[in-house]
Amino acid sequence: LLRFDAQGYQLFTVDHSKAGKLRLDLQQPWASASAPVPVTPEHEMIPDASAGWLSSRLECGLTDSVDEGLGRVTWHAAGLNVMLAVQDDMLVEYDVEMRAPVGIVAFLEGRQVSLVTAAGAQPADNDGSDVAAVLLTDPSSQEVTRVERNEAGSFYRVFQTNKWVARKEKEREEAAAAAGQQQL
Repeated sequence: LLRFDAQGYQLFTVDHSKAGKLRLDLQQPWASASAPVPVTPEHEMIPDASAGWLSSRLECGLTDSVDEGLGRVTWHAAGLNVMLAVQDDMLVEYDVEMRAPVGIVAFLEGRQVSLVTAAGAQPADNDGSDVAAVLLTDPSSQEVTRVERNEAGSFYRVFQTNKWVARKEKEREEAAAAAGQQQL
């Protein structure tokens, strides 16, 4: 929900499970030249399963973890604005600034997660800025799958093509085929 007036604008989230209660997520005066900064209550700055999957504090280290009512979540710093969470047998990438998940990196199926630098060593920087890849190791077979960063510099994967994009691509292909038939 977006509200605005002569002073600026506010962005809210509607909590439907709490009778439509509004939560302020972003507030920016029109006169400000700085980039908008998310407004997040202190109690939501750590993972909280009861409030949804929220990201962690910026100062979390590579080995920080939090026990939650829905299971254990382990957080891995993987860059200046990237946190990876092991939760529900998935590796999920979170954007720290937005405090939101951006995509699934992998379905773990019991595999262990470790982060490595480009040289294959353990990351030296606690913020994960030197992380180049994620290693997924099967504990029984010791088989290792290496997940490199994607084109956007993140780790998440697209498991299903956007249906709208796929439909438009199919329409272009059909139009090109029809144009080729007309030229014959």
